[in-house]
Amino acid sequence: MRRIIYSDFTKEILKLSRINNYSKKIVGYKESKWMNNPFPIYKLEVNKKAKTKFCIVAGVHGDEIAGPYSIIELLKRPKFFKKEIYYQIFPVINPTAFELQRRNNDKGRDINCLNKKTLKSKNYKEIQFFYKEVQNENFDFFISMHEDLDVDKAYGYIYENDFEKIYRKLFRRERKWKTKKIYGDKSDGQGLVKNVHDHSLEDRLFSMGKTKLSIATETPGKLNLERRIIMNLKNLEIINNHLLNNINI
Repeated sequence: MRRIIYSDFTKEILKLSRINNYSKKIVGYKESKWMNNPFPIYKLEVNKKAKTKFCIVAGVHGDEIAGPYSIIELLKRPKFFKKEIYYQIFPVINPTAFELQRRNNDKGRDINCLNKKTLKSKNYKEIQFFYKEVQNENFDFFISMHEDLDVDKAYGYIYENDFEKIYRKLFRRERKWKTKKIYGDKSDGQGLVKNVHDHSLEDRLFSMGKTKLSIATETPGKLNLERRIIMNLKNLEIINNHLLNNINI
């Protein structure tokens, strides 16, 4: 799969939304003095009237392309979307970084940070657009799809008050990072780091009570892109089934 620029990516997203009747909106335009045209940031919605809510985020870091490409593949599968679940999808939150093929936005900021400072700073417009959309939400599940470009094993950052089996079902049959610590944070030895308060989107939405369950998945960037996309799609399917099975609980 070849690397595409942001305008081509959005064309594909819009085409699939039109074909499958997914709702779409522009939540904001990211302007940059380094680029000629402002970049639209999209939100897709499916089954708006359903009460169970599933939020899927990708493209927080521009060089982590498996998440956005997984969204394209997901949109090609309309049978994935169940009428009992309201899906809110942000295919690429950080479009300038995606275009520049780097981690941080055009101003050199890591936008995976949601706090009072970033909600006011002109350097974090992407986060402000995102938060405006989710500030009054109460998701049943939130996932931010990341990848670690330097490793060949999967892992994730989870947020829970009680032991949640669903997290332990993800990356099924994949090699996991099983050390006692992952980048200095205590791990369960099975590739999961729990309740790290780092102001990431997954941390803040959980700690602010805007989602019941929250995870950042990290696919291993040393594996080929197609393999990482498959990992993401399998994880999304597992979460989807979990939500369906717990719809009345």
